[in-house]
Amino acid sequence: MQIHLNRHSMLSIKEQIKRQIRMFIESGAFSSGLPLPSAKDMASALNVNRNTVADAYRELVSEGFLDAIVGKGTFVKKNTATASIDDLAAIFREAFEKAVKSGFTRSQIEDFLLTRAVACLSNAESRKVLVVECNREAIENICRTLQCELGVEAQGVLVQELRTDPELISKGVLSSVDLVVCGMNHVEEFRRICPDDSIEIVGVMTRADVRIVNELRRLPKGTKVGFCCANQQSAETFFNESTQSGETGLIKIWMGLDRGDDLKNLLDQCQVIIANGLAYDRVVQLANTGQRVIRLESNIDRSNVDLIWERLTQVRKYITESTIDLA
Repeated sequence: MQIHLNRHSMLSIKEQIKRQIRMFIESGAFSSGLPLPSAKDMASALNVNRNTVADAYRELVSEGFLDAIVGKGTFVKKNTATASIDDLAAIFREAFEKAVKSGFTRSQIEDFLLTRAVACLSNAESRKVLVVECNREAIENICRTLQCELGVEAQGVLVQELRTDPELISKGVLSSVDLVVCGMNHVEEFRRICPDDSIEIVGVMTRADVRIVNELRRLPKGTKVGFCCANQQSAETFFNESTQSGETGLIKIWMGLDRGDDLKNLLDQCQVIIANGLAYDRVVQLANTGQRVIRLESNIDRSNVDLIWERLTQVRKYITESTIDLA
């Protein structure tokens, strides 16, 4: 039997070692009384820290899977095999074979098990995330993504609402929230509104729909394009970062709904206007005949989802990938 450590796993090295030893014991592959390598020897073979293996052994002892005898070593505890594990293993083997026959790669299957499946099995649905953004469409998209990908309970609040009514914090908007997911351009503002250091925040980068980027690429050089968001700061930060790959020598004009009377003058200068969320409805009302107004939808990418999951579970990704043969 071998222990495999995967550097792409969302499980820590200690957790990978623990789970695999426990699986071998429960399946009966490790017989009662079997001596395990010392923490030092296993750590050397796996190229990991000795304390990591020692901690894994110690937790398995406390859970009743191993016996540690001073001066003798660590042994599989008697009467710990569970016959039903064989049936569970057969179910997963069958599912794995079907997935492979359906065209899924090994890495895709592992990714599914370590993200979506693990998320459900580890009661991720009981975890609550608050999404803070400047437009409801972005909030809805992010919440939907987190609910589908991670199985968490996600709700949102507009940063404008927090700005105008800071008491929303004391009214329970953060009640039982495990994590705040905040657009990167709103993190500092959220911190000013809610300076409580105990609140865990993850700043994420939202990205424009790829169709918008391609729309920008097709525009001739010199075209005046207006980018409108809930406020000036958000417009400059979000649009500049999320649409930069569509740069084609355009003349960009940033504008926020907070520009007041200046907004109409800025809009009049533009041939094409891209707006998101609440800004889109306002821009449509103010736009002139012949001006092209494009609604922008944004969301977070896979790397942001992975970051959120890691922060929720407090799991580190390790860079070591090793194997040890135990039998």
